[in-house]
Amino acid sequence: MARISAKAFVPPPVLLAPAPERKARTPWLAALGETTPTVHMVQEVVADYYGTSVALLKAKRHTADLTRMRHIATFLAFELTGGNISMIARHFGDRDRSTIHNAIRRVNAALKTNKALTVELTELAHRIGARCT
Repeated sequence: MARISAKAFVPPPVLLAPAPERKARTPWLAALGETTPTVHMVQEVVADYYGTSVALLKAKRHTADLTRMRHIATFLAFELTGGNISMIARHFGDRDRSTIHNAIRRVNAALKTNKALTVELTELAHRIGARCT
């Protein structure tokens, strides 16, 4: 008979470091100053800018214009609030987090080629910053 010996794997202890300071994800954070906006604040500013309502931004409609506005609002909410994708998804009508991730990815891709979008996002960030004060 052979003798079998086993050793249990004990993971090393997890050391918790203090939370890092909020770093700028984008240059638009400079427009905010010291105050962090809420997702609802971003939704209100974007809806007002495009002449629609927050309810329509949260709605399940899929028109091209509304989808573009929603993508911009989710992108700004992610970039400016410091919130995670799941939290932002809940604020946009309980959408799936992959939907929010896709919107952020699409806006990032469009920013590389669309200078007008950069101007639009900068204007929106300044309006959000003015709303925070």
